[in-house]
Amino acid sequence: MNAEILGFQSHGRRSIVEFVTPAYDTFKYSSYAQANGKSLAGIELVRDVNGPNAFSILNTTDSFVFLREFDGFGPEEEKLYYLVDTSILISPKSQVQISDTYLHWQWSPVHLPGSPPHVDDSNPNVRKSLRIEQRLDEFAEVIGANGCAVFFTDKLVRIELFNAKSVYANLFKDILSQAASTWPILNVARRMVTKENAGTETLAQLNRYEQVEVETGPGLGAGVNGLFNTGDMSGRELMNDTHLVHLTMIRNQEVHFYSGT
Repeated sequence: MNAEILGFQSHGRRSIVEFVTPAYDTFKYSSYAQANGKSLAGIELVRDVNGPNAFSILNTTDSFVFLREFDGFGPEEEKLYYLVDTSILISPKSQVQISDTYLHWQWSPVHLPGSPPHVDDSNPNVRKSLRIEQRLDEFAEVIGANGCAVFFTDKLVRIELFNAKSVYANLFKDILSQAASTWPILNVARRMVTKENAGTETLAQLNRYEQVEVETGPGLGAGVNGLFNTGDMSGRELMNDTHLVHLTMIRNQEVHFYSGT
């Protein structure tokens, strides 16, 4: 993929590598969080008649809108929100129906994309999420990056790549927060990854992705979804024409999960 490493950061047991790929900003789109945070975005959430937890998202703008896997949304009057389990690209002036097959719900979110923080600090799960987010504030995205690799101790656990640098910057904290909710317990005594090894492994995994066969199918909205496995990581891609909109790679290894800070 000929990616270029732009930065390495390490805090506690967590490390990240940020990089830029040659094909960036070739396709114009906004994240749902960006669009929903604008007063004239034209993003409407409508309860669908097809199921109790089904929704339609209406995009009345002239731009594509992107929902990342694990993005959350929900009606303001409800005390729960919904997570999508696949990345979705919504064409301009169109709508996408999201059935409950693609949704998971949770109580008392810390925040929703594009919404002011809502904090119920009487909830122990929320307090734990806040502690994790405070630790993640130690990381800052590198200007010019469009992707990152997340390490726990010396193990690569996640890679995410976006076509648009602005979308990556907007979702940077969400990527780390999602990874932090499932830090694997590999061995607390393991050595930390070095800057050199982290960069080498990140580039190696991106190159393996380019070499494997991708099983493709229609996306929930626009574009084509793809599934693949590099051997030690599995992943999903979202393509629109020849543009790679979003890439996610997650470690395959069966592990227990660490939910602390």
